[in-house]
Amino acid sequence: MVVQNKITFLTILLLSGSLLTLVSCGKSDKNSSRAAVPVVSVSPHVEEEQQDDQGIYKAILRPINSEISGETSGTIEFRIEGDDVVVESSIRGAPAGVKHLQNIFVSSRCPEIKADTNKDNVIDLMEAMTQTGLILIPLDSDLSEQLDGIEYGPIANTAGSYIYRRSSTLSRILADLRSPDPDLHDSIVKLPEGKDLMLGGRVVMIHGVKSNSNIPDSVKSISYLTKEQSLPIACGVLIRQ
Repeated sequence: MVVQNKITFLTILLLSGSLLTLVSCGKSDKNSSRAAVPVVSVSPHVEEEQQDDQGIYKAILRPINSEISGETSGTIEFRIEGDDVVVESSIRGAPAGVKHLQNIFVSSRCPEIKADTNKDNVIDLMEAMTQTGLILIPLDSDLSEQLDGIEYGPIANTAGSYIYRRSSTLSRILADLRSPDPDLHDSIVKLPEGKDLMLGGRVVMIHGVKSNSNIPDSVKSISYLTKEQSLPIACGVLIRQ
């Protein structure tokens, strides 16, 4: 008798579940589509946390401080396939004959005019970093380590163009970015503990104008660079393709 009651109870539960499913499926498409998934605004970094580092990331660069540097533009592409990493820059309209430092920053915003806090009509590097954050990966002669080769930058030809290409391995890059930070007070930062590269949404910025450029005395730089070497000239955000 007990067994029969249990079977009857389970049968009622199953039938109730089936009826609920039928009622749910019978709702109009209009109502179900509106309520199915809530609209949530997420930053590029939040999206990248759900993915691994594999893929192609591309930034379209647009000018900054064009009154001094001209209309610098171009693209930077970051490819990660397995453990292989390749970075390529194709730049045009940059100041000719000048070394151009390139850096990936931790944040997802290129500097806007409101970053010019001293109102000298120039966004210097110190002001820019209030929006871009600190430097994560210098795109220099050695991608594997932040500080090795950091003084290297491609030099634009007489037409203001240059192409940069470097390769490394993801394992070496991550090993360096996850190592202890030797200087907690400089402009270069390591990855937070347990974080991957998460390139999608990160800012790429290019620097450098001629030494005789008309730059206000109020423009500031970091300790190891002149204000001409560090002045931002183009910026873009890496987007996963």
